[in-house]
Amino acid sequence: PTHPKLGQGNQFVRSFRSESVSLSVPDEATLLIDRHIVPPENAESARMDLASRIMRMYDEGKMKGADVARADGAIGMNGAKGGNGMNSENSGRAIVSIKPREVPYLMPYATPEDNPDVRMLSRIIEDRLGTPARCNYGLSVADENLIAMQGVPVASLGPIGGGEHSNGEWVGKRSYLELIEVLGAFLKGM
Repeated sequence: PTHPKLGQGNQFVRSFRSESVSLSVPDEATLLIDRHIVPPENAESARMDLASRIMRMYDEGKMKGADVARADGAIGMNGAKGGNGMNSENSGRAIVSIKPREVPYLMPYATPEDNPDVRMLSRIIEDRLGTPARCNYGLSVADENLIAMQGVPVASLGPIGGGEHSNGEWVGKRSYLELIEVLGAFLKGM
């Protein structure tokens, strides 16, 4: 899907692994895809999209299984048989699953620009700094994704700086002091 502000999500191959202990062709491989999603997509809808793309490649003859028919025309999840899955035991077909994690995957969010708190923050920025606020949309994940996942509107505001996430990271002192003033006014206005 495409989001009006965030654009289209993207994906890339994080790793591909297949090995054999002898001179034979490996009987399995693992392809790990990292997918950055945009609303309204979620982890399960991304999994289903990948599964349907792979199934199309089977149907079009671009991929071949090991001469075993699909159990029900679907790609299985976690090797499940029947129901919503395929008979994955020696099927030679792809299994699409979501990699388990101890902490939840961070879901995407976009706080509307007409949100009352965003409007108030924008007015304060214009009043205090004499410049109109600009709404930008990031294509990464951070702690605020957890807050947004709880249904809390999120607007990120920071000082001018550079060299993010490096030993050369810096923040402008004037911008930092202006940020304190803006955030103080915002908190007083709540």
